[in-house]
Amino acid sequence: HRDLHSFPTRRSSDLKTNFPEWIEDFRVYKFDKNTEIEMCKVYSNSRLVIGIHGSNMLLPSAHAGMTIDIMPENRWGNFAQDILYHEKDPRLAAFKYRYLPFNTSINQLEKIASSMLLKYSEFISNMFEDR
Repeated sequence: HRDLHSFPTRRSSDLKTNFPEWIEDFRVYKFDKNTEIEMCKVYSNSRLVIGIHGSNMLLPSAHAGMTIDIMPENRWGNFAQDILYHEKDPRLAAFKYRYLPFNTSINQLEKIASSMLLKYSEFISNMFEDR
């Protein structure tokens, strides 16, 4: 659990949430240049960032190892809009950049996120062992 972080928010009501002590809380009320630089450092040290589509996942996807973009029902027509893809191989991109419906249960989200983190090396081995 030591690698879990809470990321910034622009809604002041979100700042009232209390997380367990093993989650490092990086939420801020207002972004500025320094905050954005610090968050890019956090993202670059993150194996996986989970966010809601429309919450500006461009920087997290540019810096983090993998992303899960949670999609509101009315945003599926724009599903790839806020993710920056780095992978040339479509199989690796499909593994690293996931899109899930907004109504995905927290249990299912946890299973998918855990699988991405725990099975990444195995996936790479299976897909690219001929290289």
